[in-house]
Amino acid sequence: MLADQTVIARRTLRLVRALLKEAHSNPAVSPDRSSWPLVDIPELDSVGGVVQLKGAKGEPIVVARVGRSSYAAFRLGADPQEVEQVPMEYDEESRRLKLA
Repeated sequence: MLADQTVIARRTLRLVRALLKEAHSNPAVSPDRSSWPLVDIPELDSVGGVVQLKGAKGEPIVVARVGRSSYAAFRLGADPQEVEQVPMEYDEESRRLKLA
């Protein structure tokens, strides 16, 4: 269970961790930014989808769709074995994911 009470499937968390570790050796293809139009991220079309992006400072971020309109973002912690949740929100009006 995460701080905001979002429950993430263990399989999804394993995939998130693997993508974050891979991101350190293979940079993400997305441009650096702090928000993304959902229409540009087909990997998140359905619940369970996961995608690697880059945050505003170029840091690897992995986003998982965890509900109909719920998303969770993660990065590696100071200890590379730890995954930290990154504050993210979904703006339904503009259909954009935004890092807080």
